[in-house]
Amino acid sequence: HLVTFFLRQGSSLEWAQLMFPHLPSRPLRWQTALRHFGCALLALTLGGGAALAASGERPREYLLVTDFWPPFRVEGENGAMQGIDIELIAKLETRLKIKIRVQRVPWVRALGMMRDGTADLMSGLARTQERETFILYQAPAYAEIRPAFYQLATNAQPIKRYEDLAGTRIGFTRGSVYFEPFDSDNALNKLSATDETQLLRMLLGRRFDVIVGSDLQVDYELRLRGFASEVVKAAYRPAKTTPLYFGISRKSPLAAEASELGRALAELQADGTIAAILARYSLGGKAGERPATP
Repeated sequence: HLVTFFLRQGSSLEWAQLMFPHLPSRPLRWQTALRHFGCALLALTLGGGAALAASGERPREYLLVTDFWPPFRVEGENGAMQGIDIELIAKLETRLKIKIRVQRVPWVRALGMMRDGTADLMSGLARTQERETFILYQAPAYAEIRPAFYQLATNAQPIKRYEDLAGTRIGFTRGSVYFEPFDSDNALNKLSATDETQLLRMLLGRRFDVIVGSDLQVDYELRLRGFASEVVKAAYRPAKTTPLYFGISRKSPLAAEASELGRALAELQADGTIAAILARYSLGGKAGERPATP
């Protein structure tokens, strides 16, 4: 506002004479001098902003988008999100001296926000070539899961090998990746749901013959909701593990500092922090036990 004031007033001879009555009245010289003064003030202002940008200071807050996925992201009291990822995010905030705001959105929409740069971060990401075009994965992975198939305990056609999936109605979570050849097998009758909780409900309602999910997540849900005697893990176990990563949108300002996030994750892994967090959930502690709000 001060810069605008001087630039505007530079064309006013009356203002100049009022402010500086002891100086001679030379309209052109005063007009030029005042405008030069305003321009100099503007340059100083912009220069200060450029210096702040050059100093590498980050924005104070970044947006992480995700959805509920127990035990990694659990719905707590009043709908607040808690779980493995939320505890780890708090540790990263402290290490990196930044604020990470967590917003719940459907998983597919979250990926879209990472693609267009309206979100900065995601957690719980499986690595794919397609996602790597718009996401910077941060090594090391902080957890590892395995895909597994689940059926009703009363099902008379147990899944003992991959070929047994043919002719069955298979429920899967929309936007998720599991293993090959399953992900690209278009001959299978695969039907999508929004999350593993909905998958279990639809399996119990006999709308699916079998569902696929991550073993850690589905086992947690079964114990938590008391379905462990009604739903069983299929004998067929894919020989595949899936590491889970934090990822940064390639369009985020945080992308320039990606190495710092990776370094912080490596430190949290090396000092046992990540292992301790996992142990409070179904890895290492009582299976299916929900810890207190972090």
